Amino acid sequence: MKKKKMMTTGEFAKLCKTTKETLFHYDRENLLKPKHVSENGYRHYGVEQFVDFDIISMLKETGSSLREIKAYLHDTDKKNFLPFLEAKRLIVKEEKKKLAQREMILNDMIACLHEISDLEYDAPAIVEQEEELLEVFPVETASSKSMPEFVEKFAAYLDHYKRQETILRWPFGVIINENNVSNSQYIEQYFFSRGTSSTVHDRLHIKPKGTYAVLAHKGAMQTHVLTFESFVQQIKKSGDRILGNAYVYDMMNYFLQESDAKYSFKYCIHIL
Repeated sequence: MKKKKMMTTGEFAKLCKTTKETLFHYDRENLLKPKHVSENGYRHYGVEQFVDFDIISMLKETGSSLREIKAYLHDTDKKNFLPFLEAKRLIVKEEKKKLAQREMILNDMIACLHEISDLEYDAPAIVEQEEELLEVFPVETASSKSMPEFVEKFAAYLDHYKRQETILRWPFGVIINENNVSNSQYIEQYFFSRGTSSTVHDRLHIKPKGTYAVLAHKGAMQTHVLTFESFVQQIKKSGDRILGNAYVYDMMNYFLQESDAKYSFKYCIHIL
């Protein structure tokens, strides 16, 4: 053995920017064995083995397991390497998709939390709002008289999206149609979440640009029903005409429920 062409485990680990423990593990896994082991058990690596270590590191970056890497390194037919890499590329694309979805969810949550920090509860306001695309899903039963009833409906709504492996994006809430609003009836007609131009036509609802009476309230479901009825009466007494639906926005109850008794909603009623 020519010492000048060989390196100790420590020297080789330093060259590879790794640890001796990693090299010992690769040796045990029959992945990268030292070129020479002396009678007293000292391992020595050839400088040229840096290339083998680099290949292992590169394949690890593709998400390959040590078992997969070993199979490739011991495969005499390297034609199998191309489909192996193509399969890894598909996995990476799927991971990128999931990361993009997580980023969207985080952006939605952050935007909502910024809005919550500026909310003044039980203080009616008149606000000009922009057009908004919503994806709607019909509520199959009558008005929710309690939060458990509402949660049961909402769980069924979420299950619909889970089965389709679709991400439900904030804002989300319920729509009360114009007729029920005019009659001060808290009856949910649709669940809604954020829509896009690619939303299926029969699921797409356009919340029109215009003037809205807005009220945020935090409390039990029963107080929300009473607050909604009172809010509608206030609008009528003020002389404003109810022009369209009420959009009830869930202000992060899905993530930030304070207790079993308190829920935060924002009511936006289209007026003229």
